[in-house]
Amino acid sequence: MKNVEKWTTFAAITTSIVLIVSLGFNSFFSMIFSETNKEIKLGTELTLFTQTYQLARKSAASFFQTHHDEIEAYLSGKAGMSTAMHGQLVQMLDDIEFLAWLLNNGYITLKGANELLSSQMVHVLNQAAVIIEKSDPPASEYFAKHYPEITKVWTPKGTKR
Repeated sequence: MKNVEKWTTFAAITTSIVLIVSLGFNSFFSMIFSETNKEIKLGTELTLFTQTYQLARKSAASFFQTHHDEIEAYLSGKAGMSTAMHGQLVQMLDDIEFLAWLLNNGYITLKGANELLSSQMVHVLNQAAVIIEKSDPPASEYFAKHYPEITKVWTPKGTKR
C-alpha cells in the first residue's frame, strides 16, 4: 500500500510541476506572439496607409496636371467641364475619400496619419472645392453629400482636425 501512495504522491507532484512549467511556457510564448502580432499589425497599417496615400496623391497630381488648362478655362467661364475632367475629379475625390474612411474608421491608427492627410490634402481639396463650387454650389453641401469621410477631416478652406 505504501508503494501505491508513494507513486500517487509522485504522480501528483510530477503532474503539478509539468502543469506549472507548461503554464510558464504558454505565458512566455503568448507574450512573444503578442509583440509579433503588434509588429505585424503596424507593418500592415503602414503598408495600407502608404499605398492609399500614394494613390490619392498620384490621382490628385494627375488630375491637376492633365486638366490644368481646362480647369483655368472652366473657372474663367470660357469653357464647360468635360466628361473626362469630371470623371477624373470624381476619381481623385473617391481615392481621398477611401483614405479618409480608412483613417476615420480605425483601419489605420498610425500616429500622425490624420494630421498628414489633413496637411497634405487641404490644398488639393480646396482647389477641388473651387471647381465644384462653380457648377454645384455650395461645395460644402456637395462634399457632405458625396464625400462624408472627407468632411470629417476637412471643410472647404480649412481642416477640422
